[in-house]
Amino acid sequence: MMSKELEALENIKDILISYNFAFDKYTADNFNLIEQALTPPTEQEVCDKLSEYFVDKYICEDNKFFNYGGNEPEPVIYNTNYGVVIKYGLPPHLITMIGRFYEGKVQDV
Repeated sequence: MMSKELEALENIKDILISYNFAFDKYTADNFNLIEQALTPPTEQEVCDKLSEYFVDKYICEDNKFFNYGGNEPEPVIYNTNYGVVIKYGLPPHLITMIGRFYEGKVQDV
């Protein structure tokens, strides 16, 4: 599912191209930068950042994140019918990243 902002950006790009707007490198770079900022992180990107922060291995499965520090993985961040559950305190940049990841997925529950 594409966010409405990302969809609007794609529509603007299509309109500009259809009117033969000159997409020079500067314009293309700006569109790419905005597109990158609007694109939610992947499961792997979130897992990598969690692993860096906690210095433990995290695995991702079915939009859930598991701490793989012990014998059996423990779910620590997961999506429920009522929202996202985060069992540990995290810095704001990780909470934001996790929120952006789940942005389109919470509606799918």
